[in-house]
Amino acid sequence: MKIQFGSNSSANEAIHKTISLGDAVECVVKDPIDVVTPYVIVKSTDISLSDNYAYCEDYGRYYFIVINELPGGRCGVQCTVDPLMSFAAGIDNLEVNVERYEGSSESDIFDNGVCQTARNEVVIETFGGTNEFVKASSNNDRCYILTVAN
Repeated sequence: MKIQFGSNSSANEAIHKTISLGDAVECVVKDPIDVVTPYVIVKSTDISLSDNYAYCEDYGRYYFIVINELPGGRCGVQCTVDPLMSFAAGIDNLEVNVERYEGSSESDIFDNGVCQTARNEVVIETFGGTNEFVKASSNNDRCYILTVAN
């Protein structure tokens, strides 16, 4: 089996990663063969100890890798599948309904249903006409709630 080794400079959680891969090199897969977490043996001259990423065309998957030096000029490479990069095209083409989990505080996900900041301030103003309201409502520092009283 042939695998391309190289580096990934993106966060592990990114779907489309910035990667740099070298030419495919011949590897020996150790039993038991596992597509999700294969362990391969490669000549130490075919890989750099600074490599952290790989692609296997036979499996059609990208992998995070950890390299161990072995005797006899060989390296053992433990691969762990990167499902986000491996299935990026399928993920991009998904049409899904996302349900908000109210207990989540994931700041990387924009959710216009979650208030990011709140000010504990009450201001009572009397508006004399429509022009004053338009001017006041375009102020980004405040949010106005209008009520009509008899």
